[in-house]
Amino acid sequence: MFLPQRLPGQDWLGVVVAIPEPWVTQLTELRLRLGDLAGSRIPAHITLMPPTPVAREARAEVIDHLRSIA
Repeated sequence: MFLPQRLPGQDWLGVVVAIPEPWVTQLTELRLRLGDLAGSRIPAHITLMPPTPVAREARAEVIDHLRSIA
């Protein structure tokens, strides 16, 4: 996965939607059968926003915004 450069004073922030059972188990099993080595370490999910560097001082504002639109 490509990650943009993170500068001093920044944190990673991403947004995912968890997939509930029984589908997460079915998707994980399929990923492993298809050779996805990350399948056993990273649960199946839907990425809405990939890891993005965000200034630490803006983190709370970004999270508040995401909550307001969720």
